[in-house]
Amino acid sequence: MKYLLVFLIIIMNLALLLSEVLAVESGLVLYLPFDGNLKDASKEKNQCELRGRESYTKGKFGDAFDFDGATHIEVPDTKKGIFDGTSGLTIEVWVKQDTHHDNGIVVKLTSGNFWPCSYNLETWSDQLAYFDVGPDAGSYATAKYPLKEWYFLVGVFDGEKGEDRIYVNGKLENTNPRDIKVVPDGDLPVYIGCVAPAQYYFIGALDNLAIYNRALTIDEIRSDMNGTILSVDNSGKLSTTWAAIKYQNAK
Repeated sequence: MKYLLVFLIIIMNLALLLSEVLAVESGLVLYLPFDGNLKDASKEKNQCELRGRESYTKGKFGDAFDFDGATHIEVPDTKKGIFDGTSGLTIEVWVKQDTHHDNGIVVKLTSGNFWPCSYNLETWSDQLAYFDVGPDAGSYATAKYPLKEWYFLVGVFDGEKGEDRIYVNGKLENTNPRDIKVVPDGDLPVYIGCVAPAQYYFIGALDNLAIYNRALTIDEIRSDMNGTILSVDNSGKLSTTWAAIKYQNAK
């Protein structure tokens, strides 16, 4: 009887986990686990274009991409309503960096110049992380971030509520009002690891980078933080799934 009860608890947890994961996959338009390659694991199967050196290091889950300060990745914007022109947006990524420096982590510009942008998620030398959507108006959602350890950085644009939100390690750090309702549309690629080619490169490691074309809830963000972005464990390791189950039990 004892073993049957344990088995039923496990089945119930797995069912709850699966339902949550399938819900979180909704709107996922880019997912880069960075496990030894640049393959997009989302259903969109975007083609990533490397500009510089391909290098990997130990990540939060499996491998992570190691950015050397002269390398960035471009994801072409070839499909309407995937990376912009939407009423919501979420960017999630595990980050590890040793220094505070001016850089772009995920940036999409609307022109070939440094600004304006569709959106940007970045860390700066003033020891703050920034997230905003739309033309630079000197108004951002900001948060402090740690050095020399992995942290989960998330930017959310909610057009319905008219705000940008920034999270660190599953905690809402700051909200900023935004008077636009839709992410500005443009044809330029999504830049990963820089603000624009040859401008403000990121130095450090990025892991499990995901972009959604909707605003995720706090529960969905925390689920992703615990490694459940896809219904198939992203790192290929059972430990990630068990971490998510333990998180469910702790809530």
